[in-house]
Amino acid sequence: MVVSDMPEEILYANLDDLLAKLKKLVERSEECRIKVNKDNIKLKVRTKRKLYTAVLTSEKAGVPKEALADKAKELASSAGCKNIVEIQ
Repeated sequence: MVVSDMPEEILYANLDDLLAKLKKLVERSEECRIKVNKDNIKLKVRTKRKLYTAVLTSEKAGVPKEALADKAKELASSAGCKNIVEIQ
């Protein structure tokens, strides 16, 4: 089994589109990670073979920067993530 080191970015038009894509990935995921950066939040989904990353900004999420981490957690749990880990 080969595990890719480079993450694949999840491209999305809106939050509903992102949620639909996350639900498909979460079915076969091992864990979901939320990485908090200064300007954005990265929602990472790890499957056996690949790491997928969605970049959430306050503009795309429609929430202020302070509420971005909560929005990412809400999206992850709505998608069905069983194991959500917040990383720095």
